[in-house]
Amino acid sequence: MINILILGLVLSLVITVLFGIKRQKRVLINKQLTGVNSIININDLVKLLQKHRGLSAALCSGDDSVVRELGQLVNNIRSLISKLNKLPNMNYSGRWLSFNDHWSRLSQHQKGISADNSFKQHTNIIANILYLLEDVAEQHSLTKEYLADFVNIGFLWRELLAIIESVGQSRAVGTRTVTIKYCSSVDKIKLKFLQQHISVVSEEVLKTLLDNSQQRKFVDLVEQSLTSTHCLTTTITNDILDVDKIVIDRTVYFELATDTMEKLNQVFSYQVEQLQQSLQK
Repeated sequence: MINILILGLVLSLVITVLFGIKRQKRVLINKQLTGVNSIININDLVKLLQKHRGLSAALCSGDDSVVRELGQLVNNIRSLISKLNKLPNMNYSGRWLSFNDHWSRLSQHQKGISADNSFKQHTNIIANILYLLEDVAEQHSLTKEYLADFVNIGFLWRELLAIIESVGQSRAVGTRTVTIKYCSSVDKIKLKFLQQHISVVSEEVLKTLLDNSQQRKFVDLVEQSLTSTHCLTTTITNDILDVDKIVIDRTVYFELATDTMEKLNQVFSYQVEQLQQSLQK
């Protein structure tokens, strides 16, 4: 009788422990999925801010044809900010509060602001949001310690987005130079640095992300990204840095840089989709 009672207690304890472990795992997965959703929205904001920076560079350089598109961008950013404000803990984040304060001033494009000042402010505000994205990833256990099948996940949140941001910066600086048909010594230094960073690091980061993936679609996306980054860096050299007279059209350059960013963002989106599917199994 005593043995049966002891066995019953042991079984009850085992069931309780197993139930607790299962519940903890479910809580963790829900937290991670919430984090992934937040990251998707934050990265959407980054993409809009990067485009705003690029078009602002054109406007500051005298191209008034972008005014309407900039106005629409501001509206889109406003809508996304409203959506992000509703995400868990966002309004308690110092980075998010700092962004809202900075953007409220930067979005009111003032006549006479220099292209250099505009670039610096946009780049600072984007850096802040990228740090916020990393914070969200850590807060929601979206790191390799919790994701055994995604050991290179840190490259997704940091290095890959850093490459995309370098392309975004080259889009803004390059747009300014091709708009005014002149590349200053300062802009040449910036473009050369960005070009080298994109050339060297993009290949390293993309190949690292490929390490644990045998999927043909992902391989294709990575190869397309490498081709696009090579085309952009070659264009920067041949049409801006190594010419006496810049003749490449502003729209052509802007769209080339934008296409490169989109290709890299497709790599990011695919990896995020794979992560979501893994968590939902």
